[in-house]
Amino acid sequence: MGASVVTALARSWWRRVPPRRAEWEQTFSRGKPASALKKVGPARGSGTSVFFRPDSKIFPDVRFDPKRIAELLEAKAYLHGGLTVEFHDEHAGTKAV
Repeated sequence: MGASVVTALARSWWRRVPPRRAEWEQTFSRGKPASALKKVGPARGSGTSVFFRPDSKIFPDVRFDPKRIAELLEAKAYLHGGLTVEFHDEHAGTKAV
């Protein structure tokens, strides 16, 4: 999905991008910016962090299969040399790299 679709379908989401030696963040809620673009500090590396929580008004029964998500992320990391992916399962309290 593209960012505009995720923005429209999310109750909340944010992403952090570290260009030009600084990390920037903006949050969105139900398709609209919930905060202005703001500088959050010095960049630590070169990756982008994304957090997404589905909107329960659009998706009344949200269930993710953590095993399936981990498999898909592992395949993406394998296909893109040098890509590191962290998967945090907040429900189970686990993290996989």
